[in-house]
Amino acid sequence: MKTLSFISWLACAQVCCLGTAAVIEPPILINKVEPDYPGLISAYIVDVTTVEMTVAEDGIPFALNASEELPDEVVTALSQWQFRPGKKDGRDTAFDIKLTVPVRRAITPTLEASYRLSWWPSGELLKLMETGRRMTPDEAIRIEKRLKKLNDPAEERTKLLECYTAQSASETTRAARNAQIIWLIQNHPDSEILGSPVAVINAAGEPLADPKASAQAEAVWLQRIAKDRGDFKILGYAMNFLRVADPTKAAEILLGCKGWPKSALWLGNEYGLGAIGVTGLLPTTGQPIIHADDHVSEFSIAARTALLASTDAKVVLSGLAAVTSTGRALAAQNHLPSGYSEFCETLLQHAKQLYPKTSFVCDVSGDKDQVGLAGPTSGRHVTPARLIKKVQPKYPPAAERSGVQGVVKLSALINKQGQIEDLEFLSGPLVFYVSARSAVSHWEYEPTKVDENPITVRTTITVNYFMRGH
Repeated sequence: MKTLSFISWLACAQVCCLGTAAVIEPPILINKVEPDYPGLISAYIVDVTTVEMTVAEDGIPFALNASEELPDEVVTALSQWQFRPGKKDGRDTAFDIKLTVPVRRAITPTLEASYRLSWWPSGELLKLMETGRRMTPDEAIRIEKRLKKLNDPAEERTKLLECYTAQSASETTRAARNAQIIWLIQNHPDSEILGSPVAVINAAGEPLADPKASAQAEAVWLQRIAKDRGDFKILGYAMNFLRVADPTKAAEILLGCKGWPKSALWLGNEYGLGAIGVTGLLPTTGQPIIHADDHVSEFSIAARTALLASTDAKVVLSGLAAVTSTGRALAAQNHLPSGYSEFCETLLQHAKQLYPKTSFVCDVSGDKDQVGLAGPTSGRHVTPARLIKKVQPKYPPAAERSGVQGVVKLSALINKQGQIEDLEFLSGPLVFYVSARSAVSHWEYEPTKVDENPITVRTTITVNYFMRGH
């Protein structure tokens, strides 16, 4: 299992002074604290995460902004680092330092479940999607006519995309739907809807399929990836499209992607789908499509070979997650491909060599809650989680005395009972971290429900710290 030394954190550091400098002396690390992972000596994976650290004038870490979630052990360790202050024209000054941070995570059933790469829309997007589903053809025409008059028509185009996806397929609706997708890729590649199956254009296998439009959208996505290098949100949305539109190209991009913790998960997911012959995702539900063709593609063979040869636990477990979820979905459609059980069992045994306690099984009759490959869209009703018990965080006295204000963002896993099951740090001033974590860990929710059934979801929680009168 791959491990990374905590000492390497500064190996790829990029230092930039806050403000224009004539003579710059970057801060020098004089005390480094490593994270303590009590009892975690096996059955773990390592995520390499990008972290921007703001070092204050006195050489003490002031704030962190992470590309992915940071567990408490890592945040605690980073907060205790000390630097010889950086200088600008001889005066102590604050600096931003970019770090590559290895994060050790225990492999648990919860972590394994997250490898299914399910997509769940925010409450704001759910409202837009619901509006789009209720929209009549005449209302859609009226919105189309006023699009050019709007400064930023992204929300209206999102509604139209959902509207055209939910309507009966015709040449007109296909063209209108494809136009919304391509416009969003070109102008708003970070739009949340692009991470959903609604934004997929299949080449074949379902009524909305359009091979010409699929190729056009692929070309636009490749241009966006080239332009927005390093933007992992956009890259994730692009992979959502490319993993079925052009899996070979998607694998090439992912294999060359460095510094993105989710690249291995996307690669495993793509291999898993390809290994059993998935050629698309149904835009209305996210269910897998296998085009009626007995031909085994070159990518399918390559994907099976790559999964069974991989020693990366994240790639293998993500691939197994995709294979098992897809198998249940296809079995429910009475469309399970021949040879599925044999390949799944072979992959499961390979996964157990890397992680003997894996919770995945190849039984296609169970785990009905995990049938979909992506989150719900037109076919299911989603009720977002609702906060019902809020513990107000206490303003830290040190921050109050110093007049420090700011915003802390935490990533939380809300389970089926509405309780906070896992809480990790994303960004914010470190002086507020303990207060925010302590308060939010006691919050309770009415859980997210799909068709009235509670589910576990991960969400972002924002905690604001502002003093009265400011």
